[in-house]
Amino acid sequence: MHLGDTHHGNMQRRRFLKHGGSLVLSPMLLAALPQSALPQSALLQSAVPRQDWNSFSRCEHYASYIEGIARMRAVTDSADPRSWRYWSRLYAQGAPLGRPYFLAWNRVLLSRFERQLQAVTGNAQLALPYWDCFRDPELPPEFTLPANWNALYAPRAGDNVCAALSLAAFAPQIINMQRGLPDAFEVIVESLPHNTAHNLLGHAMAGMSAPDDPIFWLFQANLDRLWTAWMGAAGKRIPPSGNPYWDAAPMKDDAVPIPAQRDGLQYAQASLPNALPAPTPGLTLPKDPIARRLPANTFLFEDGRPGNMNILRLPNAGMRFIDANHLALVSARRIVLADASSTLELPLMTAASALLREMLWPAGATSAYRGARIVCDDLQTLGQGADGGYCYALYLNLPSAIDVASAQQRHLLGTTGAFEIAAARQRMARGLAASARVDFAAGTVLQRVMTRACAGVSLSFCRINAAGPTPSGGVIAIGEVRLELSTVVDV
Repeated sequence: MHLGDTHHGNMQRRRFLKHGGSLVLSPMLLAALPQSALPQSALLQSAVPRQDWNSFSRCEHYASYIEGIARMRAVTDSADPRSWRYWSRLYAQGAPLGRPYFLAWNRVLLSRFERQLQAVTGNAQLALPYWDCFRDPELPPEFTLPANWNALYAPRAGDNVCAALSLAAFAPQIINMQRGLPDAFEVIVESLPHNTAHNLLGHAMAGMSAPDDPIFWLFQANLDRLWTAWMGAAGKRIPPSGNPYWDAAPMKDDAVPIPAQRDGLQYAQASLPNALPAPTPGLTLPKDPIARRLPANTFLFEDGRPGNMNILRLPNAGMRFIDANHLALVSARRIVLADASSTLELPLMTAASALLREMLWPAGATSAYRGARIVCDDLQTLGQGADGGYCYALYLNLPSAIDVASAQQRHLLGTTGAFEIAAARQRMARGLAASARVDFAAGTVLQRVMTRACAGVSLSFCRINAAGPTPSGGVIAIGEVRLELSTVVDV
């Protein structure tokens, strides 16, 4: 998509005007309207199901939606719920990214924003649309036209999330819902597609100001729709409403039943994807990749591994206690991730290997340790790395030849990029963590992929690039990567 193309821009503008003339109301003009003209109380609640953007953009509420966004973007007081920036501040201060209840928190956030949009527009029938990126991974064109009258536009690093999509979270064996259980849906879907898409879209979406980008709300609504569909599938283990599990959910809202759908009408269509879209022309392959994504969806490794990827053999630190509950078995320091994918080799000393083996396959006496995790600590983005447009999928003991689906289901720990690092640094700034770090529960993966020799682990950081130009050179610095054992459950 060439945004600078004059013919394309004119065509896009004609489509906008066809669907809703209110788009030509600029934020400056709307800011001049008296605030008393906007509904201030009794936030409305819609019983209208949320629609896919393609249907919504042709319905009678489209113009109202655009006007509401323009009004909110025109209000500059971030303490005012009618302000666009208010919602970014709320997100930055409270989103439990990489923590339990992420999906529940997101559901309540969407509902509160939806009701505020209804109040701003006075339209009780206005429901948030969603972007079904599994059906169409390219951004809806209404969001990509850089015109001052376009309330939907925001700068981005990419306009296609095809490389972020995965069916791993929807595999039949994923029957547990919440973080803290093996093969948890919440953990997998947060990495792929959620975090990865945030990183590939970039700019605001790659940081804690993600709600500044209007596409955020459509993308998060689709994530909630996928959760709705997953919970409706047979055989899923979900704590029922009223279960004590939900008592600890942050930002609870009595108007938003969790985990039940609102009145059973939340989405016009809610089903799980069963296929990935074909690779979109123009998507760029990773530079010097550890794995090339081929049309047949297979990973291809060449024999000369050092020529195909970087293998990092850094000085390893020995065992040490991190705190009363966590023991580092092995670690490596001062790692920089750049264009090429990299594999970090962490050989285990004899004593460390014995402890890991005892935890993974207990025999006789019970191990003092109940879980394991990989920790990327002291994270920071470098240069243009903070703008996103890329990320890394982190695989444990990735074999030399394997298809994408199997790699994601058996070896994937999660993802890291500008978005995860921004969340980690925000937690540190709020005093919730001593350092900027991302933890990956690794016990289940280790049991699947380790041999009983437990000689060491290899961590592959596989670069994923957005369509179009991506940042080159060093983009992420990691102060330390370590394998930890834990006395608490880290599955």
